Amino acid sequence: MTFQQLGLPAARVIANIERRKTFPLKRANKAAHECTANGGTALDAMYASMHAGFDRSCEINSLKLSILHAIKLGTGHPLIRARYGERARMLKALPIDTAIWVVDKWYWIERGKSALSLNVLREMRVMLRMLRRSSLRDHLPAILSLVCEDQ
Repeated sequence: MTFQQLGLPAARVIANIERRKTFPLKRANKAAHECTANGGTALDAMYASMHAGFDRSCEINSLKLSILHAIKLGTGHPLIRARYGERARMLKALPIDTAIWVVDKWYWIERGKSALSLNVLREMRVMLRMLRRSSLRDHLPAILSLVCEDQ
């Protein structure tokens, strides 16, 4: 079963992925253009382009892209099960608000340790919050069971 079968519109997810892929390049080009339009040198335009292409908003965009990619793959994909399976197994019996609190606690404990673990926890934090705001909030145990391969 995939996230799409649980009610998340696949077309919207794919459209968001396509739109977000070009976001950093568009921001960098816009910054370079604005710099040269305001009388900046080519070197200034290059620095503005680099800064806009690698700033905090692009980091957030990258996080959202990885989440959208995970949603597109669905719960049955081996990559999703390997990436989130163990943590999902620990959250399976919890209500959504408690699961969010637990993942936040894990995140703050893991800070300064493994970058991969932090990325997984960042993604889980956002996905759980998205789920809490959607009509699927009551389906958390079913979704986590699918990720854990408990059929």
